[in-house]
Amino acid sequence: DIPKATGTMKNVFSPDNIIIKAGDTVRWVNHDNVTHVIGSFDFISDGHFFAPSIGPYATYQYTFALPGEYYYICFIHNSMIGKITVLK
Repeated sequence: DIPKATGTMKNVFSPDNIIIKAGDTVRWVNHDNVTHVIGSFDFISDGHFFAPSIGPYATYQYTFALPGEYYYICFIHNSMIGKITVLK
């Protein structure tokens, strides 16, 4: 979830750390009024994914086929970070 920005909270993933099984699909839902661009890098993760644009109230989903740790960020708001641990 990308919650709608408030006076005390903005530009975060909620939750920002999840554990899933290989083959599971994660869906990000943008409840915010701004676009987010999210993705991970091979050099800090066990693989990568990239969502070029998740507009306001839009979604993006990705199926994680391989076990590992996937650290991801929003390329627009680089304080937004998260981690997905994929188990066998």
